[in-house]
Amino acid sequence: MNAQIKEMGQADALADHHHDHGPKAKWAARIEDQLVEAPQREVKVQVLKDQANIPPGNILVRDVNGEHDVSLNDDHMVDLAEGNVFYAVPACDAPQGTGCHAPPKLAYFVNDRPAETMRPDQTGKTLREMFELTLDVPLFRDYQSPHDAPVALDAPANFMDGPVFYTRRIEPLTIKITINGPTHVYELHERVVEVKKLKQMAGIPLADDLARVVEGQISKPLDDNGTVEVHCGDAFVSYPKGSCSS
Repeated sequence: MNAQIKEMGQADALADHHHDHGPKAKWAARIEDQLVEAPQREVKVQVLKDQANIPPGNILVRDVNGEHDVSLNDDHMVDLAEGNVFYAVPACDAPQGTGCHAPPKLAYFVNDRPAETMRPDQTGKTLREMFELTLDVPLFRDYQSPHDAPVALDAPANFMDGPVFYTRRIEPLTIKITINGPTHVYELHERVVEVKKLKQMAGIPLADDLARVVEGQISKPLDDNGTVEVHCGDAFVSYPKGSCSS
């Protein structure tokens, strides 16, 4: 047996378990270069044809990596995990191959944009690279539930678990704090910042102490050589060393 087909069969068995017991992933097919959403992983061929506006008298064909593409009967139930790339031809031109000697083409979708591959064993990193995304972009597998799963760089993004993904835009981080009074507002674009940087941006002598104000009380001085985690609305105050006690 072809090693890749065997590997895909093993992955398919795992996907069946996930499909039955976990959240159901969204599935889609690429038909005549268009995205066709499917109601579930296993779907009737006629449903796919209707959604793709395939004219009557045409046959849907599964595209495989070889010369033995597979013609599908309209009343046949097709498992998209066994290949989700199709095209249509007139019945008289339908291929007679069985497809058993070639692995199927697979289409991943990110933001409704397809990319074909022969490898079902992608990761968050390779999937981002396939779609020419930056590695820091948030990527999610699309489920038929409100709880979509983020995909880390080293996490598996196997085709058998669902081929539909989307990204979320990275919003720029802006944190506003005050130093030495509510009218002295400063914007930061990082969550953790060096104490020295806070002093420099506020024009505070490095010899002075800087402390956070919590519920109107001045906390202990911050370490000049350390960092501090900041949040919107944080207030800080400076004073000569030794002139203020917490």
